[in-house]
Amino acid sequence: KALLDQHSQWVNGRHSENVEPEVTSRKIAEATKAGQTYRLFLEDMNGEESAARRAALFDVLNTLHENEGQLVITSSLTLPEFRRQYGENLFWRIAKHCAVMDLFSEKQTN
Repeated sequence: KALLDQHSQWVNGRHSENVEPEVTSRKIAEATKAGQTYRLFLEDMNGEESAARRAALFDVLNTLHENEGQLVITSSLTLPEFRRQYGENLFWRIAKHCAVMDLFSEKQTN
């Protein structure tokens, strides 16, 4: 949520001068050029986002994929709920290029 808030503020001009979001496509590409693997952890992705916020997230995830970065997402949403909340394009990007572990489908043992 903080990442998306930062991008919304950046795009809408509600930010301090020269203070861009902590994670941007440019920063991912620069890390890769420096020989680093960019790792992004997105926790508690449980809410519906606006189209603009989903687009910003898609851009970051696309750049992360292109630069062979690593992504970890946690959500309490089931896969169908996640797909509905975040849209088909974002879900496709994650499902195509990440190992998706659906813990909701795991059988519970007592």
